[in-house]
Amino acid sequence: GGQKPLAVPPAMRDSGAVSYHFTYISPRGTKKNMDQLWQTEFAGQDAPEDVPPTGPAPAIVKTDDLRRIAPYWERFTAAIEASEEHKKRLGWVREMYAYSLAASAAGITHHTARADQGSPLIAQPPSDPKPYDAAMLHYTWGTQFKDPKDGNKVVWEFDKRGYTAADLVTNPRELPMPPQDITGLTQQFPRNGMKVDPDTRETLALMIGKMNE
Repeated sequence: GGQKPLAVPPAMRDSGAVSYHFTYISPRGTKKNMDQLWQTEFAGQDAPEDVPPTGPAPAIVKTDDLRRIAPYWERFTAAIEASEEHKKRLGWVREMYAYSLAASAAGITHHTARADQGSPLIAQPPSDPKPYDAAMLHYTWGTQFKDPKDGNKVVWEFDKRGYTAADLVTNPRELPMPPQDITGLTQQFPRNGMKVDPDTRETLALMIGKMNE
């Protein structure tokens, strides 16, 4: 959901692209795979150390730069899909790894940051309690508010994975807003049992409100 207009960041006005730093994209932690994939394009070479921990969603890239990235992206993706080892190790975000490798192969610098580091792109509640300077809110993480005084009863939740039925497309309905009174409530993410704070509640309300709107 969008929360404010997205301006072209100064970092990319002259060169490079802007993308998000995803903590679950780890080129260094998957170095063996990165090196093997890199060698499908550059025989005998290991992947560079500065493969960005990012992906194409979201990213702001100049059209000419994307044209340079795309052929590598396609071929790295094909190389991953041809290998059960790569598919297993890189998982459901494997095409994001392919994009990151392609950006490096094409020589397009990607300026990456998390929301709390000033990213203009996305914040991810409840992992991010505030929108910060992000233009969009990314609903990747499921959220539950629980009442520990009532056997940890779930009093409110939102998880996109619960909204996959076809009838929700043909018969959309409003999503329940998080409760106004969060006194004593806890949440399960990013740390199970942590107290729900007002910033997190307001950010989730902003996101759900935008969806309903």
